[in-house]
Amino acid sequence: HAPVRGLSFDAKSEYLASCCSSGKVFIFSLYSEQDSFVDSYSVGKELTSIAIDPRYANRKTKEVIVGDKSGNVYFLSKGWLGTLEKVLFRGKYPIRRIAWSGTMVAWSSLTGVRVYNTGSHLPVGTVPLSEYNDVSLLWVASGKLFIGQGKQVWSVASTCMNGSLATTDSSGDGERTCFSKDLVFESDHGTVESLGQGIKSIFVLTRGSDSYTILKLCDEAPAEFLHGGELPFPEDVAVHLSRSVASALNTSCDTGEPMFFIHMPQAIVAAKPLDAVSRLEWLCENHRFQEALALTNSTYSLRKRKRDVGEKYMSHLIGKGEYKVA
Repeated sequence: HAPVRGLSFDAKSEYLASCCSSGKVFIFSLYSEQDSFVDSYSVGKELTSIAIDPRYANRKTKEVIVGDKSGNVYFLSKGWLGTLEKVLFRGKYPIRRIAWSGTMVAWSSLTGVRVYNTGSHLPVGTVPLSEYNDVSLLWVASGKLFIGQGKQVWSVASTCMNGSLATTDSSGDGERTCFSKDLVFESDHGTVESLGQGIKSIFVLTRGSDSYTILKLCDEAPAEFLHGGELPFPEDVAVHLSRSVASALNTSCDTGEPMFFIHMPQAIVAAKPLDAVSRLEWLCENHRFQEALALTNSTYSLRKRKRDVGEKYMSHLIGKGEYKVA
């Protein structure tokens, strides 16, 4: 019953890995017809982050990488001789996030974002951070790394070779800082909490004063709202995004309805974006009537509901004794 500290999905979104503060790691199969529990590890440290091998479904070694509160990063795998636990990095500050794509792994702490190649088992380098607040990490298929920090999202590429981190390696004589950062997005909706990848898009989750907003970055437009993108959760809830359901089904287009997995201290929740009608109902249920009225004005299919929303708003104001406003 220890608090959940991290979630991670494999590349096909068939397996889900979670870690908790007690040092336990659990692996689940999302499409199992029987028991969804697959495997577990016990590290014995207070874990803070996790990444499952993107190729987990097709590999016998069943590899997982975890970070702990003391600043250590562990490589976990299973073979004929049992469980292998290898220390990849020893630091001083908690490992906040870990992201894994192909053979490339990135993890963040107060000292920056470190990149490691699991193919050569060598460090690649460190991406320095301008601030010391928490970051979000996301690899995309091209081998580029995206970093969310504060209200900004940056793309990171290697300056050592051809620009793709996936082809950058270390010569073995120590780490090299050989990365360039380009600003790709700046939020007007709060701080960036997490990044998630669809098929042809990136989802950015931002946290405002009392809600979360999910934005969709795509090639055609800088950013667009997902219908019902606001998730009303307390401020201290950590939120992580998985790939969309369309990606999990290996479709070739980005038209599938996204699914977002949210981890709370004691639970894992799956959430879907609301359609316009459901969003309107949610706004009314949460007494956000001004936003509900604005939605009826901006959405043609909801204009007939404007009178109903107005009556609910008046009843709400009268119930609070705000007669002049009503």
